[in-house]
Amino acid sequence: MTHPDLHISTQPPYFAGCPIGFSGWADDFEHNIAAIQFSLDGGEHWTEYATPGVSAERGIRWQFAFTPPHAGRYLLNVRARNGSGGVSDLVSGYPFEVCEAPAPSIDKNGKSRHGGPSAQSAPANSLSSPVTGAFPTQQAPNTPPSALSFDASPCSSAAEDPTTPLPYGSFHVRPVGTQRWGASRLYRSGELYDITIGEAAFLTQALGIRTIYDIRSEFETAAHPQPYLMGAKTVALTPNWERRRKDADRRLVAGIIGNYGAPEERMRANYRRYAHEYPLIGKALRSISAEGTPALVHCVNGKDRTGVLCATALRIAGFSYEFITADYLLTNDVNATQIAEEEARLGGGMTAEEHAILMSFLEARPSYLAAFFDEAEAQYGSFEGFVEKGLRLTPEQVERLRRLIG
Repeated sequence: MTHPDLHISTQPPYFAGCPIGFSGWADDFEHNIAAIQFSLDGGEHWTEYATPGVSAERGIRWQFAFTPPHAGRYLLNVRARNGSGGVSDLVSGYPFEVCEAPAPSIDKNGKSRHGGPSAQSAPANSLSSPVTGAFPTQQAPNTPPSALSFDASPCSSAAEDPTTPLPYGSFHVRPVGTQRWGASRLYRSGELYDITIGEAAFLTQALGIRTIYDIRSEFETAAHPQPYLMGAKTVALTPNWERRRKDADRRLVAGIIGNYGAPEERMRANYRRYAHEYPLIGKALRSISAEGTPALVHCVNGKDRTGVLCATALRIAGFSYEFITADYLLTNDVNATQIAEEEARLGGGMTAEEHAILMSFLEARPSYLAAFFDEAEAQYGSFEGFVEKGLRLTPEQVERLRRLIG
C-alpha cells in the first residue's frame, strides 16, 4: 500500500522516482471480478490484487500507484480476472511519459527539497518486477452521477471552431449524434493506425478524449496495431464472434461473391449476429458511463460494429429511430472515397448481380440496422428489456449516457 502522506501525481508531467496515480473501470459482464491484474512489460508478467466480495452485477472502480524508476515511455496494461479463473477481454492500456527528476533545491531553512512531487518512501519498481500500490474498490450500485466526477465541461474552442473539418482526419472522427463539434462527448471513427501527431493532439487536446475503445478483431489489430496516444488510455474489446481470419480480396471477388446470397442477405445476418454480442456492447457502454469523460469508439471502417454500438447508445439517449438511421447512413458519405476505391479494386469482371452484392457489403443500409434492433428486441421482448437485461445498464448509467451524448 502507499504511504498515507505520499503525494501522488495524477496529471503530467511525471518524474522518475515519484509515484503516479492511475484509476479506471473494470467489468467482466456476467462474471464476478475476483482480481485486478497489472502489467508494465507488455503482458509478459502480471501482478494481481484480489477484490473479494464483488458480485456479477457490479464493476470495479480501481486505483493504482506506480513509481517509475527512470525516465522514458511506459505502458501500463490493466485487466480483470473473474471468479472462474478467466481473464476479461476488456484490457486497458495507459501510455505515459516520465521525465528526469529535477535537481533538488534548498529552501530558506537550509533543507533540501525536490523540484518535483514528493517521493518519500516510494518504492522504485523495474518494468519486469511486481508493481505495488493497487487499491481497487467496488463501485456502489446506487451512487449518484454527481459523485462519479462526470466531466460536463465543454470541449475547447479548437474543437468548436467551425473551420475545423467534420469529420476530421484520415480516420473520419465525428461526434455521435448531432453533427457539430462540442455537441457530444462520444465520438466514432475508423481505425487510428495511420494517425499523425497533429491528429492525435486534436483527439486528446481539442476534443479532450480520455478513452479509446478499439473493437477490432485480433487479426485486424495484428495487421494494424493500435497506436497508444499520450493523454488517453486504450481499451481493447475483441468481438466474441471474430475468431477466423477473413480476407476480403479472396471472398469478395467475381465468381465467388455470389455464394453470399442475394444483395443485403449476408449483411442482415451479420447484424443479427451483432445483437448477440451484447456482452461487448454492454461492457463498452457501462465503461463509458462509469468514466463519464469524452470517449472514442472505433473498429476498422467505423461502419458495422461501431455503427451498431453507436446506434444503441443514441437510442438509449432518447434519439428518434429516424435520426439514428440517418446518423448511421451518414457513414456512406464519410467513407465515400474508400467505398469507391474498394469497388474499383474488387469489382473487376463482376456481373450486375455480383456487383450489387459487393456494394451491399461496402455500404451501410437501413435494413441492416433494422435487423440488429429486431434481433435485439426479439431476445428480450423490447429494446428496454435488451438494455436492462441484455446490456445490464442501470437507470443511473442510462442517465449518464444521455448526459454524455447530449
